[in-house]
Amino acid sequence: MPGEVNFVEQCSEITELYLDGAINAIDSRLGKGYAREHSGLVALFIKVSAQNFATDIFALNMQELRNAVTHLTNRC
Repeated sequence: MPGEVNFVEQCSEITELYLDGAINAIDSRLGKGYAREHSGLVALFIKVSAQNFATDIFALNMQELRNAVTHLTNRC
């Protein structure tokens, strides 16, 4: 259906962005090809990026919840 979010496709795209970002960041700091030779570092970079994203989403949801509760308590 138009407008529906395909989460599987979206997850694949986000993972690819994390992978490309990890490789570029590692290679730019430690030298071209370093990421290829140190896959564990790439994996850790992706894991931390995903955890940061999840934390940001959680914080955003908590802010929205706080705003909703504040709105409801102000109505009473």
